[in-house]
Amino acid sequence: MTEVRNRSRLAESAYRLVREAIIGLTHVDEFYAASSIIPNLVIVRAVAYDDGTHDIIVSGSSVQVSFASTCEGELLSATLWDRHPSNDELILDRLEGLNPASTSIQRNSSCYIGGHLDRAEAN
Repeated sequence: MTEVRNRSRLAESAYRLVREAIIGLTHVDEFYAASSIIPNLVIVRAVAYDDGTHDIIVSGSSVQVSFASTCEGELLSATLWDRHPSNDELILDRLEGLNPASTSIQRNSSCYIGGHLDRAEAN
């Protein structure tokens, strides 16, 4: 993951601390490694897109985080929020270029996160 956007009301010093905790994460399974900085992480929901990516919304004690992720669980980017973002806000965030939806992702197996059919099942 290379980009973390601050749409929260965290102070700059708190934002830098949270950013450093999540910028090194590369896979969905690593969410809980950041729990020393963002306590009580809970996955609230995931939104699946046609290109094979997801927005995964994770709630902490003082901040919500939306992670853009591939079906395989690879994290692409993150945005910090001071509220639960709506689906429209998630899409606008992607359109601004910081939560990029990659080009169509080719999958040969089931989606790790769920929400997408296998290519064989789609035909």
